[in-house]
Amino acid sequence: MISALETYFPETVTWNRPEGGMFLWLTLPEGSSAEDILQHCLEQDVAFVPGHVFFPDGTGRNTMRLNFSNAAPTPFKRDQKDGRSTETPEDIGTIAGIIQKSRIPLSFPFFSPLCPDPPDV
Repeated sequence: MISALETYFPETVTWNRPEGGMFLWLTLPEGSSAEDILQHCLEQDVAFVPGHVFFPDGTGRNTMRLNFSNAAPTPFKRDQKDGRSTETPEDIGTIAGIIQKSRIPLSFPFFSPLCPDPPDV
């Protein structure tokens, strides 16, 4: 999952590298809303937990929690990009595609072949 995040997410999104547990914690740029992204993900049957529910003071709206312990061992979809074959977890590709269409600042252009035409956000 981390490999897919490194490949398909913009550099402006960061995450932890857990040594155990069940979750990855992602941080979007300030001013971003994980809840807005979640609404569009749910339309494509992809879910995560918006991070603000873990902040008693109401902050953390730009964070999300992804469960890697429940990911199927083969939730991969093969795609073609630049003539080479890659495999990416479908849910990560969906989230990346939605982020691509959102107003999250990107430090470089990126493309999610698993969600080439995500919904307008």
